[in-house]
Amino acid sequence: MKLLVTCIALFFSFTQQVISQSTTYDNMQIVLQWAPTFCGRNKYCNNPVPQSFTLHGLWPANSIGYSLQCAPPPQDTSVWTTDRPLRTALQNCWYSLIRGRPDYILWKHEWKYHGYCSSHTIKDTDYFWAAVRKYGENTKIVGKAIVDKLSGEGINPSNDKDYKKSAITSALSEILGFNCCGSQMYIV
Repeated sequence: MKLLVTCIALFFSFTQQVISQSTTYDNMQIVLQWAPTFCGRNKYCNNPVPQSFTLHGLWPANSIGYSLQCAPPPQDTSVWTTDRPLRTALQNCWYSLIRGRPDYILWKHEWKYHGYCSSHTIKDTDYFWAAVRKYGENTKIVGKAIVDKLSGEGINPSNDKDYKKSAITSALSEILGFNCCGSQMYIV
């Protein structure tokens, strides 16, 4: 299996840091993706491709890690149209990698399929700000550790080299303390 840099993305759970009321979910998962691998599978990416983790979403999940999906909201949110600081923050970490697809399409999708599930406890604005804050906290510490660990194992960005999934998941499980799984090699 050919992988560009195969950092798989990670679920980082945090509880009660965003949510202050009782909820139907146990935690929120911050979901990151490694842009070069995502774009290696998608010929319609913007150029240049960022050599970093990008925010994919913030997903409510149960105690065993399954993300929740809920019925679509009665109407879309567009808080970023009135909250300029929020829009700027989102554009810096939660942007569309697909050429021609505006960022807000990704934000609407993530709110519709994941964020809205949390709307009974947090407002849409708080949901997006929490995602931005958690992205910053996690990528500075864990993102660098992942890139460094993979590099130490000889797994480096490449368009020409194949890496075994087992080597990648082994290296990541040492850092994260859990095993990665799933068929999407740019996200776990």
